[in-house]
Amino acid sequence: MPDRPLTQAGTIYLNRQDDQVRALRLRLPEPEAAATRWLCGRDFSEVPALVQGIESWSRVPAALSACRAVELAVGATLDPELAMLRRLLACADWIRSHSRHIYTFQAVCLMGFPSLIAMGRAYPAAVNRARRLARLGGDLLNAVAGPRLAHLRVGGFSQLPEARALRALEPALEWARQAATDTISLLSRIPFPRFDRDYRFLALDAADISGSLQLATAHGVRPLAALEPMLEQDGACHVGPLARYALLRPQLPSAVIASSKLGRECRNPFKSVTVRASELAWAVDEALAIIRGYRVPARPAVAVQPRAGAGCGGAEGALGLWSVAIELDGEGKVRNARIFTPSSINRRAMERDLLDYLRLRARPEQHDHLLLKEAGQLLGNYDPSLFQRLQLVEPETSDL
Repeated sequence: MPDRPLTQAGTIYLNRQDDQVRALRLRLPEPEAAATRWLCGRDFSEVPALVQGIESWSRVPAALSACRAVELAVGATLDPELAMLRRLLACADWIRSHSRHIYTFQAVCLMGFPSLIAMGRAYPAAVNRARRLARLGGDLLNAVAGPRLAHLRVGGFSQLPEARALRALEPALEWARQAATDTISLLSRIPFPRFDRDYRFLALDAADISGSLQLATAHGVRPLAALEPMLEQDGACHVGPLARYALLRPQLPSAVIASSKLGRECRNPFKSVTVRASELAWAVDEALAIIRGYRVPARPAVAVQPRAGAGCGGAEGALGLWSVAIELDGEGKVRNARIFTPSSINRRAMERDLLDYLRLRARPEQHDHLLLKEAGQLLGNYDPSLFQRLQLVEPETSDL
C-alpha cells in the first residue's frame, strides 16, 4: 500500500430545477475497498500497518481495530496492562485529532474566519492553545507507540514506553485540563445554525479485553459483526461524537456534561464541535489517570500463533467508529477482509444532511463555489478533510 493516504476529491451530483435543489447524490473516496484487496494474501502481522495507511487523520483507530480483529481471529488475549496502554494511545489520538478538528476547521468556519491565521489575529490565545494541544497529543502518541505507530503490533507492542517518559508529559496534561475547559467556554459564544437531524446512532460499547466487541444502539446492544447487515438494511447510520454523546454519555464526567450545556442529546451536526470539546476534556483526564498508575508491563506483547480463524475488531476514533473484519487461513494469511471507516458508515447520513441543508441554504443568485463552500462546511463537521476536497457535477440526466 502506498505510504500516502488514498484520498481524492468527493463529488456532489446535483440536480437543480428552477434554481431549487431537487435531488443529490454524494460520492466519496473509498480507499478501504482498495485496502481490502491488498490485504488478501498478506501475513496477519502486516495488517495493522496496511490498514493505518488508509486515512492520515485516523491512523490510530485504524491500526487498533486491525490489531483487535487479528487478535480475535488467532485467539490472543492482551494482558490488562497492555490493553490500558492502548487505551492511552487512543486518548492521545483524541487529544490531537479533536484539537485540530475543533480549532483548525469547525471554530474557524463557525466564527466566520477565512483561516486559522486570521482567527489568530482576533483570538491569539485560542490559536496558541490549539497548537499546544495538537502538539501534546502528538508527543503522547510518540511516547506510547513511537513515530507513525512503529511500536504497535499484533499482540501488544514491540517496545514499551518507560514510566519516566510518560510522566514527563504530566505538566502539559495538567495545563491541557484548563485548556479543554477554555475551549468549551470559547465555543459557547458561537451562534450555531439550527439543523437538528433524525439520526440512527451507533457507537462502540465498552467491552472486556477478552470479549467480543459490541455496538451500542438506541434499541440495545448488538454484536459488532452485525454492522454490515445493519448498514445494508438502513444505511443512514451515524457514528462519531454525536452518537457517542447520545449512547455513551454516562462515561463522560458530569462536570464536563454540565459545562457543555448540551442536555441529554444533541442532533445538530454543527454542535458536534462542543461534543468534541467535552471528549477532549475527558481524554485529557483519562490520559492523566493512566499515566499516574502506569507501571511498565511484564512483557511488551503476548504470544501470537497463526491459525485459521475470523475476528471482527473495532475502535472509536475521533471521527467515529472503525471496524475491521479479518478471516485468516491456517498459515495466518488473510483470506478475506472487510473495512468500514467513519465516512463509509456515515455516507448515507451525510447525503441526506447535504440535500436538506442545501435546500434550505441555496439561493437563485448563489454561485457554485458558494454552494460548495456551504456543502464543505456541513460535511467538514463529519470529516474536515472533505471541506476542500469537493467538486460539483450536474448530470445531463435528472435521474440520480
